[in-house]
Amino acid sequence: MSTAVVERFEVVDLDPSGVLDALSDSDAEERRATARKLALAYQWAVLHPATDRSNVLESPESLGGDGTPEVAAFTAEPLAVRLRITPGAAAALIGDALDLVHRHPRLWRKVQALRVPAWQARRVAQQTRTLPLPSARWVDDQL
Repeated sequence: MSTAVVERFEVVDLDPSGVLDALSDSDAEERRATARKLALAYQWAVLHPATDRSNVLESPESLGGDGTPEVAAFTAEPLAVRLRITPGAAAALIGDALDLVHRHPRLWRKVQALRVPAWQARRVAQQTRTLPLPSARWVDDQL
């Protein structure tokens, strides 16, 4: 259970400079949080590698594009429960993280350095998912 303190403030008390400062702070916090969320989703995938089992119910899943490792079946479901999102959304988060690390490493480093918002990088990952690995790497080099 988290013991984080929630700091509340009234936006109506802010002057124009205060609003801009608060917006800038919020954006920086959001970039840090979403970059960390992607890194944690990637680590979740690393902790749940595909296995050699032949049981159809336990077959591995390919959540990312060409060149990304498969993960164990049902890897997304516990993440979905914890984040209170759908299994499809959790699978997309994991797939995007796998794509960024393995197919778009330059873009991944920019997200982790907070130079590119995670949502923009995820959009690139999603739009290039069907490309073969060399093409995805070419896109990464162009960004």
